[in-house]
Amino acid sequence: MADLPQDMADIIWHLKRELLSLVNDTTATEFMVLELFGENELTEVIFGELSNVREKASSWFERLSSLQLLSADSQPVIASDMLYLIERSIEQIQANLPAMKQSIQEVKKDWDLI
Repeated sequence: MADLPQDMADIIWHLKRELLSLVNDTTATEFMVLELFGENELTEVIFGELSNVREKASSWFERLSSLQLLSADSQPVIASDMLYLIERSIEQIQANLPAMKQSIQEVKKDWDLI
């Protein structure tokens, strides 16, 4: 098995925890909105926004997991193009994660869920 550099592996595990937490928070927020306000024209928009955040977070979680598995299958070392792909994925996630978290917080604030 080829090992990722330790700092990169640590970042991936941290991001996966963040993404999983984001999926959980998004789903919990959807549930709260549904329980308190039901399904109507206003909540449909919120459900769409939250669904987009959840799907993006899930997709990135799956991408990082796949890249971890692919790197583990690499022999004898991880190819430079694989490392580049991992680095780019990390950069994209780190750049977008704050906005995704903010989207959930705005929904909570707008609907008095905080």
